[in-house]
Amino acid sequence: MDRFLIILIAGAAACALYPPAAARAQAQPNSWFRQLDRNRDGFLQRAEIARLPGIPALFDQADANHDGKLDPAEFAVAEGIHQSTKLPALPQDTLTTQRVRAELERDPELKELELKVKTHRGRVTLAGTVHDETQRALALKAAAGVEGVSAVGDALKLRGG
Repeated sequence: MDRFLIILIAGAAACALYPPAAARAQAQPNSWFRQLDRNRDGFLQRAEIARLPGIPALFDQADANHDGKLDPAEFAVAEGIHQSTKLPALPQDTLTTQRVRAELERDPELKELELKVKTHRGRVTLAGTVHDETQRALALKAAAGVEGVSAVGDALKLRGG
């Protein structure tokens, strides 16, 4: 179910970021686009956006038809991609945290423990108290095996220690 939801969301995002050619052709430039379009040809060339922070690096990625210029819709894609890089990775981190918690719940040795799971950009940190080193290793291994986890931090304490 999780994978289906992710694919559905990713598909919807892709459609929003890369509208069909007909929709791009009908896109109306906003005032910011018109201001940047110094030669008034209805497109933005590399030179026209060279001073914008973050946008020139996304030029090729946003140029969907590979014509070497950005129409209003392609420029909106570049702006969207740039804005998304400024946001924290919260949706993916939340999903990763939920997956790690579910994996810990599946294990009979770990399900009774009250372990805290925090995720930031794919890096998971486990906190709480375990009975022994075997449980610690088991919890760390379980978290490391979850899709979306790039690293696991150990903030676990031994009971009585």
